Amino acid sequence: MKIQIQEYIEFVRKFTETTNIMTKSFFIVVPYVPAMLTKSNAVGDFIKRKDDAQILQERMQNFEENRSQLEERVSVVEQGLVRCGIRVVQLGTEEIVELFYKIFNPGDTEKPIQLK
Repeated sequence: MKIQIQEYIEFVRKFTETTNIMTKSFFIVVPYVPAMLTKSNAVGDFIKRKDDAQILQERMQNFEENRSQLEERVSVVEQGLVRCGIRVVQLGTEEIVELFYKIFNPGDTEKPIQLK
């Protein structure tokens, strides 16, 4: 009996070392609201009209600035978590869709997700 208990203890020890018995995932959302400060001159706006190409160029420039600032925020949060010894993975579009699907449809976790 003593030998069986020792073998069982050794089995449990090896099993727990090689297998994740419980895995928990935590998700962090890094919000970003762009600054609402704009350069505008009320009188100059009426006099000088911009064409569509200039408006598109300004929007793209604003988008890239906002994107780079969001990426900086994400990297700060990521570095802080890594320093604490937490593994960090940034989710892509498909992973986020799958995550939301599983959250809002808990009974359908066995069914594959079909993206259109």
